[in-house]
Formats: sequence, structure tokens, C-alpha cells
Amino acid sequence: MIKSIIRLQKYNKKCGHGMMRKLLIAAIITAIIIILLPEVAGNNFKAMQSIISNTQFSLVLLLLIFIGKLLATVIAFGFGVLGGIFGPTIFLGAALGALVSGFIALFVPEVFGYNKLLLPQWRQ
Repeated sequence: MIKSIIRLQKYNKKCGHGMMRKLLIAAIITAIIIILLPEVAGNNFKAMQSIISNTQFSLVLLLLIFIGKLLATVIAFGFGVLGGIFGPTIFLGAALGALVSGFIALFVPEVFGYNKLLLPQWRQ
């Protein structure tokens, strides 16, 4: 993630975009991502809690949320819209952890001690 942010910042310096143009580009791209995946907006603690408790999201949606949040964070920081890195990092970690545990549970449900009553929604 950090390498992508640095590359985008170097690209912006090379292109010589003004601050208003950079903000506009970042706002448009981030708005498109948020329209498609509203869970990635801000530090959505409710979505993060749902991700951790695995109550609402399929594996495909988790993957899309992870990619969307990663892109939104990289674009915002790469274009100079600084708003904090801690919250998005925690969100990305929660989404990635849910993805990894979901994939493991698909193939080896015994690892987590799942039985048919306790399987996540996407596994039933």
C-alpha cells in the first residue's frame, strides 16, 4: 500500500497537477468507489463489526470491499488528501482477516470447529 501511495505521489509531482486538480481527481475516483461500495466510506465501524462477526458479507463482497478500501486509501493519500492512515489500515486488516478465515473455513471447516449450526451465512 505504501509503495503504491509513493508511486502515485511521484506521478503527481511529475505531471505538475495543481492542488485543486488533484483534489478533484481524488474526489471523483473516491466517490465512484463509495457509490459502488458504500461500506468503504470513512472509518465505517459498523461495517467493520459486521465483517469481523461475519454476519452480512459473502467472500466475493469481502474481496470487493477490501480492494475498494485499498484503492480509495491509496488514491486519497496519493493525491494529497491526508485524513489518517490508522483507521483504513485497521479496516483493511479486518477485511483481509475475514477473507483468510473464510477461505480456510471453506476448505477445512474443522480448523475453526464449525458445525452445521455455526457455519457462516456464505457457507450454508
